Amino acid sequence: MWRPRRPEAATIRMEGWSVNHTPVEWIGSPHYWIRGRVIVMYVGDDQAAIDLATAALGAELDLAGLPNACGGEDGPSRVEGVLWVVGGRYPGVNRPTAGTVWVYPETTDGSVPPEGRPLGVAPIVESSVDATGQFVTHLPPGTYLLAADMAGGHACEAQVVEVREGRCSPVTITCSIR
Repeated sequence: MWRPRRPEAATIRMEGWSVNHTPVEWIGSPHYWIRGRVIVMYVGDDQAAIDLATAALGAELDLAGLPNACGGEDGPSRVEGVLWVVGGRYPGVNRPTAGTVWVYPETTDGSVPPEGRPLGVAPIVESSVDATGQFVTHLPPGTYLLAADMAGGHACEAQVVEVREGRCSPVTITCSIR
């Protein structure tokens, strides 16, 4: 196994379960190889397929050794994440951003507002986020709604996150601008 040197490969986190700051739910275990300018991914656990790709492409990318959004460790139940802005006029932006993140109890009907905060519900936590976009919120186990505004008041997509006992739940909240 080896570590990536290309910036594109460095966006693969959480042992392959996050790519370019976006959590991904694969139908099997993700495996990655880099050969020249090409990144190859195989989703599955067929050892013959993994061996074939390794023979053709070289050593598999060492994802276990990379830091993840949760620092590679568990501990108190918490959400660790990043507030991310994308879009805008050419050439656009794709970077962390400052803003505010609010944590709400999950709604009883399971609905999630596409942007902004739920009306008539008080947040459990409000966190200011600096220009690194990174935030950490310690919460008891349960299901929560995370909403955010980037600096300047632009609403971001809301997300539901499940917090488990003694585990870190990674999340990326995306703010799309025109």
